[in-house]
Amino acid sequence: MADPSTSERSAEEQRASTDRPGEDARTFGDFQIVREIGRGGMGIVYEARQISLDRPVALKVLHRGLGLADATIARFQREAHAAARLHHPNIVPIYEQGNHQGSYYYAMELIDGQSIDRLLAAEPQVPADGGAGQMVLGRQMLSREGWTAPVRPRGWYGQLSRMLAEVADALNYAHVNGVVHRDVKPHNLILSS
Repeated sequence: MADPSTSERSAEEQRASTDRPGEDARTFGDFQIVREIGRGGMGIVYEARQISLDRPVALKVLHRGLGLADATIARFQREAHAAARLHHPNIVPIYEQGNHQGSYYYAMELIDGQSIDRLLAAEPQVPADGGAGQMVLGRQMLSREGWTAPVRPRGWYGQLSRMLAEVADALNYAHVNGVVHRDVKPHNLILSS
């Protein structure tokens, strides 16, 4: 007879690793997992290396905890197909999608950079000119007009507005091509290095 504590432990370990591909070998089909990048409502994104082509990728794996209902799988696959149709400099290209041992995934270009939410959360810096005509109060700046804003280097807001214009251009391109993102937020917007 099997030891019940061993059976329980195995079941717990199995449940704990359902979202983690090949925990021991750190491989997932043609992909060598490097590390987890993030989690979202539908899946987990890993930094990985596509073994056959020896290239870095971002590998999004559908949460097994979602029950893998047909509708969930179809939505995940539609997401990959829709993104793969788009060819725009500010939209991450999809390389491959599939199913490995019951886990649905798609691989996309790995972007070396940071998300806009991290950029916005970064510690503000005092302008080189000390904010002429402005008084720095902690992390906020008070101008003559009384308006406060985070203290940022000169040109920072101009750079941010240019980045957001690129985001708007990419979203417009997607919309013109019949694709609606539905999860646009600073965390999902990656700025390449």
